[in-house]
Amino acid sequence: MKLLDDDSILVKKLMFCKKFKLIWAYTMEEIKIDFDQKILDLKTQVLAASKCLPTEGVERICYQALQNEPSKTMYTKFLESKSTIQKYYGKLNSGFEKGCRIVEEKCNEILHSKTQ
Repeated sequence: MKLLDDDSILVKKLMFCKKFKLIWAYTMEEIKIDFDQKILDLKTQVLAASKCLPTEGVERICYQALQNEPSKTMYTKFLESKSTIQKYYGKLNSGFEKGCRIVEEKCNEILHSKTQ
């Protein structure tokens, strides 16, 4: 974790995921939190994986507070790839949408606890 010159925080972490015995992946995850602009930017790149998983491409997810409605957050997902990997990641999008709902619920809990 590192504090940048613009007072944002940058977190880099190497992750290992394993499901069952044959499905595994090493990923590099980079998270930048910009408090002034209220943006959380997450970038994930697969470094190595089992044969059944694609290893190329970068996935970016961005959460940004809406200027007009501070109680709402815009979720954007980018897939940077030169192959058919986007079809594979597209199937996983419903999981990320669920993640957005969870983050939104947690943020609402924090907001409500501050007002009480």
